[in-house]
Amino acid sequence: AFVIQDVPAYVMVAGHPAQPRSFYMVGLLRRGFSKGQIAAINRAYKTLYRQALTVDEALAKIDAIATDDEERAAIRVFVDSIRASANGIVR
Repeated sequence: AFVIQDVPAYVMVAGHPAQPRSFYMVGLLRRGFSKGQIAAINRAYKTLYRQALTVDEALAKIDAIATDDEERAAIRVFVDSIRASANGIVR
């Protein structure tokens, strides 16, 4: 893949230029993430990449996804990686 923009945490990209394909569920399972955390990350991924929202709109919507502190912490890494992007994110 030819990556010219930042890739958010948990996201897998492929292609030339790089495009988001999925989030890395196998890696999350190996790292001990709970099913609730993985489901929350999946919902956040779909909100950002599968809905016709701007990044700012998606981030506002993602903040409401988590139902407990464990899920909130997992999503926070995803959101922080997007906000820390200097070059924009792959979309």
